[in-house]
Amino acid sequence: MKNLEIREKNAIEFLRNITEKDIITTIFHNDTDGICSCVLINKFLKERIGKSSDFIISQPMPLTKTLIQRIKLAIPTKIIVLDLAIDQEKNLCRRLEGISETLVIDHHQITNMINFKRIIYYNPLLEKDVYQSTSYLIYKLCSKIIDMKNYLWISLIGIAGDYNINNSLDLIEEGKNLYQEFIQGDIKKNFINSIFGKASDIITAMRASHISSEKIAKIIESMDNIKEIEQRREMIEYYERVQNEIVGILASIKNNAEITENILFYEIKSKYNLRSVISTKLSEIYPNKIIFLWEVSRNKVKFSVRNQSGKIDINRLLKEASKDFRTAITGGHKLAAGGLISREEFDLFKEKIKQISSKEKLIEVK
Repeated sequence: MKNLEIREKNAIEFLRNITEKDIITTIFHNDTDGICSCVLINKFLKERIGKSSDFIISQPMPLTKTLIQRIKLAIPTKIIVLDLAIDQEKNLCRRLEGISETLVIDHHQITNMINFKRIIYYNPLLEKDVYQSTSYLIYKLCSKIIDMKNYLWISLIGIAGDYNINNSLDLIEEGKNLYQEFIQGDIKKNFINSIFGKASDIITAMRASHISSEKIAKIIESMDNIKEIEQRREMIEYYERVQNEIVGILASIKNNAEITENILFYEIKSKYNLRSVISTKLSEIYPNKIIFLWEVSRNKVKFSVRNQSGKIDINRLLKEASKDFRTAITGGHKLAAGGLISREEFDLFKEKIKQISSKEKLIEVK
């Protein structure tokens, strides 16, 4: 049996063996895919053992320094980590193992192998070069234990939120059959612009408006179907306000961005957290350029980087550029990545990005 098959079997057994007596803490990435992953796990647990996770904790990437203390306060007997590249932090993994049995389900590029006795690590990239959102992976795993069809809509929102759907077409096709009124015609062309894509944008707008990912997860978990999202006026209001802000920022970028042969640079200034969503939109407008957006937050600079050409490995670009910088932390995928660095080092880091991007052999997709 292959390594990935063994890990999949172990992940399924972990989920199957959770009981109502367990104290379950679920830790998830604070983006749309992470939120939907948390909701899917909670829907699964509610059907399986009659209750959701006892505690849910959202996290950015890189992880916050207080995470372990927050976990310890919950005194969990089972920990589930979703859509977070914790393999980058081996010390944290050792500390998790000391607290309780842990299941990690992730799809980020792998930095270190996690081989701990009390940690099950499931990531398709262990054996194959695919991009499947964590929402996709959880739906597939849980479906081997119970019928998850009533919750397919949640998985589809997570898939739309992660944008790259090429390796998730089987679930989208299943969704097309189940939700014929919402997904029609060519799924590759129409899925992102369907109600599932809009639901993802609504979640993004709420996050951008500083609504906690935990609160959003609980709202989505309270719903029975995809239609309810568009029926909640307060959610639509967040969406409309943020969409107006995005239009204004895109117009400003068109006139004011620094554009080189390979890269578009722009500093985001907004009361909303829009780096990620705008960088993705710009990568559609300028598919052959590296999109590098940043915003200053106190003494740190946070940045989001994208490229849709498929010719450049953005994650490798950032890792290569960050080697000589003490405060730089990066992570992500081939097409989309990000990180943070001190304001003091940012200008030199930006110049390093320019230098490396001109040396294609360092960052071309393998």
